[in-house]
Amino acid sequence: GAYFVTNDTLSDFSSSGSWAMSGSAFKLSNLNIKFADTVIDGKANISNLSKMTGNFDIKINQLNVDDFLGNEETAKNSESKASTPPNIDFGHLNGKIAIDKLLASGTTIEKLNITVKTNGSKLVMSPIKADFYQGVLISAIKIDTSASKNKVIVEHNMNNIHAGPLLTDLAGSKLLTGLGDFNVDLNIDRPFSDIPLKTAHGKIKYTLTDGAIYGVDVFGMMQKGLNLLYPDLKTQADNGEKKTTFALMEIDADINQGVLTTNVLKVESPFLQVLGDVKIDLVNMTIDGTIEPKLLNIPKQLASDKYKKLLNLPIPVSLSGSLMEPKVSIDAKKLLLATQKERIDKEKDKLKDKLIGSLFGKDKNKNNKNKDDSKNNENNDKNQNSKDEKPESDKDKLKKKLLNGLLGDGG
Repeated sequence: GAYFVTNDTLSDFSSSGSWAMSGSAFKLSNLNIKFADTVIDGKANISNLSKMTGNFDIKINQLNVDDFLGNEETAKNSESKASTPPNIDFGHLNGKIAIDKLLASGTTIEKLNITVKTNGSKLVMSPIKADFYQGVLISAIKIDTSASKNKVIVEHNMNNIHAGPLLTDLAGSKLLTGLGDFNVDLNIDRPFSDIPLKTAHGKIKYTLTDGAIYGVDVFGMMQKGLNLLYPDLKTQADNGEKKTTFALMEIDADINQGVLTTNVLKVESPFLQVLGDVKIDLVNMTIDGTIEPKLLNIPKQLASDKYKKLLNLPIPVSLSGSLMEPKVSIDAKKLLLATQKERIDKEKDKLKDKLIGSLFGKDKNKNNKNKDDSKNNENNDKNQNSKDEKPESDKDKLKKKLLNGLLGDGG
């Protein structure tokens, strides 16, 4: 979890306003709070202070949440030190919060509007609407401190988001670009523990168009795969840029105990298709899995005709280690087996024919000795052979069936 820290953010704090109280009723008007670059204006009308029943309205020009959060290291054993606060009574309130500009975890949210409703241990913020990286964010957050599970439920729907600037602000480096939609349904059982993501479970769906993946060079993988198949072939030198452009990226994944597991991982472009199956540890930011890029067409940078050998051939690539800088390696054994599959199948058929002939003692061509005979003679020979040929016994049928099964032919 994040820790609140003491700094000079509130050193120039000032506030003003007027209030009135009558019995259990309380009214606050013309509230004005200033600190750093933040100005908060608000009002509240509480009809019953003991039950905290009423309404409120708050407007904020800008707020940097990161100014209030520390970077202290969490305990090594978060499970033993994880804590859950007692049930919180949020009262019975209805209110609205408007923030012109919110900074959080390096990201920027603009024109944020939140509708708030509380009922005892339950707090609901829905809808949450904002402008988010040239797109639209619509969310809902539900908190129930008395629940044994799913204490926090988050539903995020982001449409037409520019992924490049967002991920650069969030991660500090360019990882991915493109225009996309991002949907998240996430439940957190222990949101107040040191590492709440360890208790997170849910689903995400992500669709991105006309973008690029940085740190992964699929065409570079193609060249490595080609070098494995043809060691003497000279391929284009690596220019040092690890980047893969795409027309479409699709991700559909489940999250369980902070680990994301893909159901669908697909990247498509006019030249290639990438399918994958990976797991991402969201707590430790590590990745483990495989992707299989497949060349659909030959782009200009792959000049050699040898690349025709890779057309429509999936190249097995393993990803492991840091999510930001994964270790990438090609499974040479699988690649070589895949390229030799057609040859192996042909040799297997030849072997099967020889074994069948050996088992039954038959020469398939013994009836074709007199190919130059007249058509009538050929017909007579065939008829005679048919009379002489014994019907296939049950034992022979069984041997043939077993042999076909051993050689991979289910007949």
